[in-house]
Amino acid sequence: MRKPQVNIRMPDDLRKKLKLIAKNKDRSVNYIVVQVLKEYVVKNTEATANSDSHGL
Repeated sequence: MRKPQVNIRMPDDLRKKLKLIAKNKDRSVNYIVVQVLKEYVVKNTEATANSDSHGL
């Protein structure tokens, strides 16, 4: 079963930086993006749980 795909637009300089990070870590850009998004969700889920639930 294939995982869903998401296409995103990003500035070219950000894409280049992600490619460099991925190369230096011997990972794919997809892996780096997924890890960053997971960290963001965890951080913001905790922040939302600790707030009065008025937005993100």
